[in-house]
Amino acid sequence: MNYIESIDSSKLWMALVAIVLFGAAATIAQRPTFTKSINTKGWKVPLLDKLESSNESIDIEGISVERRSFLLSQPKPFIMLRREKCEFGWLVSYAIKGKVFAISGDCVKFGNDPRYGKFYYGGSRNFTYYNEDGDGKFESRYSSGFMPVFVPRRLKMKYEPPHPPTKILL
Repeated sequence: MNYIESIDSSKLWMALVAIVLFGAAATIAQRPTFTKSINTKGWKVPLLDKLESSNESIDIEGISVERRSFLLSQPKPFIMLRREKCEFGWLVSYAIKGKVFAISGDCVKFGNDPRYGKFYYGGSRNFTYYNEDGDGKFESRYSSGFMPVFVPRRLKMKYEPPHPPTKILL
């Protein structure tokens, strides 16, 4: 092998390594990242009782779930994030047999200026609150990216349709 062939093969190997590393980095970058925060006292979630909504029944993991999409008008519900107010653009609740186990929504921070009134700043953030243990408090909050809704384990065990018996072949 002469000098020129060894340079060409080393460039080929470097190119292949770069392609593999770039592909791995692109795959990692595409994965949505979620942050799970626990508050043992329960997160303050928007009151949904007085909001107008539309209902539909959906199937999540083989369990029939009632999804309520809330129609938000002014003043819109908000939460406090540290010391800043965050107003919801949309809210959806998920319930099984009338018991809400998740509330999801998209919110954006806002402030009030004496001269110009209400203003929004920062990007919108998606939050999904879960009542995973059924005590009525939403202790888990997922944020940063769209969080697909799942049925908590305690509800899954209670409402999951029975599995057909397994046949054992001898």
